[in-house]
Amino acid sequence: MLSLAFVPDVRLAGGLYIIRAALMNVSVPLQDSYLMGIMSQDERGLASAINTVIWRIPNSITTVIGGLILATGSFEIPFYLATVFYVISISLFYTQFKNIRPQSEELPQVAAQVIEMRKKYGRPYAFWAQLGLENEEAKRMLSENKIPYVMNACLRVVHKLL
Repeated sequence: MLSLAFVPDVRLAGGLYIIRAALMNVSVPLQDSYLMGIMSQDERGLASAINTVIWRIPNSITTVIGGLILATGSFEIPFYLATVFYVISISLFYTQFKNIRPQSEELPQVAAQVIEMRKKYGRPYAFWAQLGLENEEAKRMLSENKIPYVMNACLRVVHKLL
């Protein structure tokens, strides 16, 4: 994000911005999955709504402010400000949630949802549960439905071992 303020060519900046936006949106399903994994079944709807509001209201306000700044001809300032806000957001998310893990006892319900989706849509092709999550009942359910699974594994750690 910060580097976009220093790109001299507007076409290159536009292309890099599109790539940046795509990469930023890739993380949204992971964050949503994590959020749903740490909430009980009854709290998920409210948690999803709060999460959406927390992102949408500031996004709406800063879009207007960014437009006003751009109208003055200060094209780099919105990128500086956005970088600062992203660093603050990531830091707060990490410090508040670094020790909170989804619960393994929820995996059979998640496995049942995956099995139902597989029957209905033919996807997903596999099931992955992050480091620290493992459940024998979920394993049995997935095996019976011939859905490959990985549990109690971190893709980043496994990738480093390759």
